Amino acid sequence: LIKEDYASVGVPMLPVVRGDRVTVVQIGMYAIFTTIVSLLPFFTMRQQIGWVYLISAVVLNALLLLRSFQLYQDIARPRASRLFHYSMLYLALLFLLMAVDRSIHL
Repeated sequence: LIKEDYASVGVPMLPVVRGDRVTVVQIGMYAIFTTIVSLLPFFTMRQQIGWVYLISAVVLNALLLLRSFQLYQDIARPRASRLFHYSMLYLALLFLLMAVDRSIHL
């Protein structure tokens, strides 16, 4: 989103040194990794994490992957902004829904 600012002051951020396409591929790979990691609690902590968390995580991750794929298809500032803002909401909702699930599950 602000690669021009980084470039103008000489900060070697990924989009500045490697370009938009490489950055978007990295975003996609991290979205896949995030999806896998966020599903692990359901499978590794079955006594503490239940279906509310799993269903919530699947929905939130589907949206994360969709937005990442859309950015890959069309690298545009509005798409990047939507993905960035969604990622903040994603994380907050994921933790909130884990807490809700734990309160129901216990």
